[in-house]
Amino acid sequence: MPDRRIIKLLRLLLYASLAILGIYLLLKFILPWTAPFILAFLTAMLLEPAVNYSEKHITVKRWVISALLTIIFLSLLFLIGQLIIVQAVNALSDFMTDLPKTLSGITASFSWIGDKIYSYIESAPVNIRDYLETAVENILLSIQKLPGELSGTALKFLSNIVSYMPKILLFLGTYAVG
Repeated sequence: MPDRRIIKLLRLLLYASLAILGIYLLLKFILPWTAPFILAFLTAMLLEPAVNYSEKHITVKRWVISALLTIIFLSLLFLIGQLIIVQAVNALSDFMTDLPKTLSGITASFSWIGDKIYSYIESAPVNIRDYLETAVENILLSIQKLPGELSGTALKFLSNIVSYMPKILLFLGTYAVG
């Protein structure tokens, strides 16, 4: 009897593993190719009531109304996306501009804290004092390297955004065609 429960549990684990693998494969390989078409379908569903209303009240062919509303909708999406990107780039630029001043204030605060720590280290036993001084020096060196590392990370982030632009444009083109 316990063997049946173990087999049942193993079968359940196998099915769950296969389901998780299927979802992973779907998200990894199929969704990137079908996402533009899914979004186009959702856009069509969203615009359908407006197209039906316009078709009843305006004497223009349905495909003209659909094309016009789709162009308006995509233009609004593009405008909103552009505004968001511009705001994000401006915020990042302001952050990068203010970063040296902010970090110099932080560095000054940490040097004051370092002086306080050194005064406590002087009262420590001799065998521990060398270890503590080395640790504090390493921490202060890491803090001094922080501005360069942060700006390097921010520049890497911006370059990654630029490197993904062709993929984003391909996605948007496929979405508009779909």
